[in-house]
Amino acid sequence: MCLRVTVVGVAPQFTEKLHSQRVREGGSAKFVARVSGNPPPEVTWYREGLKITSSPDFIISSQGDLHSLSISEVFREDAGKFTARASNAVGQVQCVADLIVERTSTSLSNRLYAVSCLFIRRIEYISLRTIAIDVPGVWQSVCHEGKLCKNG
Repeated sequence: MCLRVTVVGVAPQFTEKLHSQRVREGGSAKFVARVSGNPPPEVTWYREGLKITSSPDFIISSQGDLHSLSISEVFREDAGKFTARASNAVGQVQCVADLIVERTSTSLSNRLYAVSCLFIRRIEYISLRTIAIDVPGVWQSVCHEGKLCKNG
């Protein structure tokens, strides 16, 4: 007597898709997706096509069919397309959302202040659009409306 066992699986499917987000620099962002499938799918996260591994900056978590990617402090360089890819033995599916990071007027000064504690001797805000930076023995720069006017 022979028994034939057929295992039937179900390809992954997003039952809750990612949503694009617009956040201010320095704020936080969280992408959430709910995925079904049999066997339970493994979810992998990507930013601009590059795989993200869980770290203090990018926290990846899963609870049952709920998967999330949290960014506790967003910077402008974090902006881009984020992808959640769910795969199992039966198939693969992905969902994409955008992270749009808006510049805040204080974020630049906060970052420059942090650097100034270590290196910069003087930062002058000549106007809201012009910044002069002096790093002793390295360089001096004057920027106006985001463009370098003087470097030396």
